[in-house]
Amino acid sequence: MRSLLLCLLTGLLLFGTVIPAPAADIRSGVVVSTAGAGQYTYIEVDEQGQTVWLAANHLELEPGDRIEFAGGVPMTGFHSKELDKTFENLLMVTKIRLVPPAQEAGTGAMPGDDLHRGLLPEQSPPAAEAGTGELIRKEGEISIADLFERRAELAGQMVTVRGRVVKVSANILGRTWLTLTDDTGAAPDNVLRVTTSDTAVIGQVLSVRGTVKTDVDLGSGYRYKLLVDEAELGN
Repeated sequence: MRSLLLCLLTGLLLFGTVIPAPAADIRSGVVVSTAGAGQYTYIEVDEQGQTVWLAANHLELEPGDRIEFAGGVPMTGFHSKELDKTFENLLMVTKIRLVPPAQEAGTGAMPGDDLHRGLLPEQSPPAAEAGTGELIRKEGEISIADLFERRAELAGQMVTVRGRVVKVSANILGRTWLTLTDDTGAAPDNVLRVTTSDTAVIGQVLSVRGTVKTDVDLGSGYRYKLLVDEAELGN
């Protein structure tokens, strides 16, 4: 009982007024905008014509994405120091997911593996748009398929990979996250996540050089079989 009172008091001090959470019914909406700040991503959602603001652990979302969420703790008068913004109403959610385009919102099973604390399940990237430049590997560049196949051998080493950018997520954990493809390998080992301090655009063909990391667990459900970390981008 003492621990429960302490948790409630901490919530009041940190977040403003805590309102008892409603039953965890499945809700859905379309992402209007996002803002990353501190440990949270703030998400503006259009829920059947009504604007709803959510806060969750770091998520990679883009305007137009459809999401489902459940439960959460409503806050009133919550002020984000990082954004210098006060939210009249904000829902702190731990169960949220991206709805695949082929699935109707509200029909998926929410509990269990589909919705985790701040976790968006791995999504297949969209088909690569017409890129700038041909995807022809140069000497010393490894394919994505070979990288996954040799990941145990290459863990901790520097590698160079050429691929086409199919997704860009800026300001995630202080870095830009890229998703690359090169038409090698089989799903899910046919896309490569790359972190960098540089910038890129969707469709761009790049040579990326960074450190191979395997079995990466960033917490909050973000787990990666393999990624190339702190990469430098080239042509």
